[in-house]
Amino acid sequence: MKGEGFFEGFAEKRDALPCVVAAALVLGLFGCSSSPRSEAAIAVRSPASVLEKFGVKCLASASLFAATGDAIEDWDDLSPDPEVSDVFARLSDAERENAVVLALAEAYAYGQTLLGRYDAMLARGYTHDRIRRSTGIYAELQSLYFLRESLERIAASEFSARLFDELIEAEKADGAHEYKTIETIALARLTRWREMIKARTGESPYPTLALARISAKVAEMQGLAPGCGGTPAHGLVGDVSAAQSVEDSVLNAAQTLTKDATAYVKFRPRNPDEGLRVADLVRERSKEIRERWQHENDRAPQSVQAGKVIYPDPGKAGNIFGTTFPKGVWALTFDDGPQGETKAVPAYTQRVLDNLKKHGMKATFFILSQQIDGADCPGVGPRTVRKLDNRGNVISERKVNIKKDRPGAVFPALARAERDAGHAVGSHSYYHSEVPKDTEAEQNCEIGGAIGVFERVVGKRPEYFRLPYGAGVSIASVRKKIAAANLVHVHWSVDTLDWQDLDPNSIVNRTLKAMKNGGRGVILFHDIHPQSVTASERIMAYLTDPANHLEPVTIPQIVDRMNGVTPPKDAKDPNETKQAISFGEQ
Repeated sequence: MKGEGFFEGFAEKRDALPCVVAAALVLGLFGCSSSPRSEAAIAVRSPASVLEKFGVKCLASASLFAATGDAIEDWDDLSPDPEVSDVFARLSDAERENAVVLALAEAYAYGQTLLGRYDAMLARGYTHDRIRRSTGIYAELQSLYFLRESLERIAASEFSARLFDELIEAEKADGAHEYKTIETIALARLTRWREMIKARTGESPYPTLALARISAKVAEMQGLAPGCGGTPAHGLVGDVSAAQSVEDSVLNAAQTLTKDATAYVKFRPRNPDEGLRVADLVRERSKEIRERWQHENDRAPQSVQAGKVIYPDPGKAGNIFGTTFPKGVWALTFDDGPQGETKAVPAYTQRVLDNLKKHGMKATFFILSQQIDGADCPGVGPRTVRKLDNRGNVISERKVNIKKDRPGAVFPALARAERDAGHAVGSHSYYHSEVPKDTEAEQNCEIGGAIGVFERVVGKRPEYFRLPYGAGVSIASVRKKIAAANLVHVHWSVDTLDWQDLDPNSIVNRTLKAMKNGGRGVILFHDIHPQSVTASERIMAYLTDPANHLEPVTIPQIVDRMNGVTPPKDAKDPNETKQAISFGEQ
């Protein structure tokens, strides 16, 4: 199978990751638009002045270096989670570096534990919805996602801060103005971090995963700098082949972890002085998420549209889980794209489109408006984050939106390609923020603002909407905004967990178990990850295999059928399906 070869032949590369990432870092720095080196004395130790001496001035405006200098002061800018920012703000530089690296490694360890628990519930016959409602496992996975995002950002900033500090020292040493200085510093730092994690976990895959994600976040932040090219990933890489080496080693580490259900115990017990207790915080935060889910379907529909069972509405009629579809009917959906090719990242969305064409089926894509248009959301706009020295001089500044930094590249042509290929396209918000925690203006941006961009770029108004993380589906004010925009919300009944799991084999196994338990529904993938491309193709093959007697559909197709607009497949009575599902659980 074409997609499987993408991940083969890399077992021997895992231990070489620090070298791969460091080399990738230098490739990325070479890719910057350089300015002549200045030999003038540096009055203020700012990123611009130091990096100019190393010929990589373009990085000075990157958010990568926004929190560098004597100390990181604005922790709220790095992490919107006050508990996380408070913990790290109290630590010294040395303590913080150790704490954030261990916390990120622990996050991956605990995430693997949660994946194992989730899969065990599926093996017992539980559906995704039952796991979500009756256990805390899925809520913890969601909570971990938010926490890990903050940890990756802080770790990337720690990496850049340490790199910047050592560049200053190198700059003070007369004549030390070579690119190899950056390579040496980067390699030494990554090696040190690997040893920190190995001291805790021994010879485990966690150093590989943690360092790769730190590198990816560094790349994301660097790619937002004007003049530094697009948004690379998996390291500050200059070409796709370098990125591939890192992806391979990460995949190998993930597959190793799949077989190690006890790896997390290596992180326990934790000394409180080491900083963040990841698992404890995840469990505590998951309680709020679970509480929201308990009442998401308690409300009756606010209005009735004759002859329809699904229509824009803040109640049950306006929210699709897929649990009321006819038996054997499945809607394959993809979130967070489109993701096109940059200097270092393959065009994952195009690969998904190619695979769909190969298997002769249609899917539904939920598009982020920030991925198809470079403008800021109307009514919200960016804010300026400035860094000052001890004299009050501005040493760096950047524009951020409600999801922090802007994306480095947009891909409107891919969104139109999805439409032109006959796939269904819906909105997945503007910036992918956690809508219930947004201000009124930000909520209007994420829903209404996203629709405006979608319509202008794609050429049609969306009829379906998916909240990021599914957050807000149980909140009346949020659902009313979605219904008022004449949109139906689409949830999911099978979460492949491809956003947490890096192993396509376990993703496929999980998906097939969940499909067997549910019998019908909506499958959630993301067209922005390499593991998702591989795993989703194998699910496409399963859905289209005549021996399995399944029917893949798009969301508009099944809604029309359930509303009686089109007859069910192979049914003589056009009302048969509608009658069959009218009493189903939603």
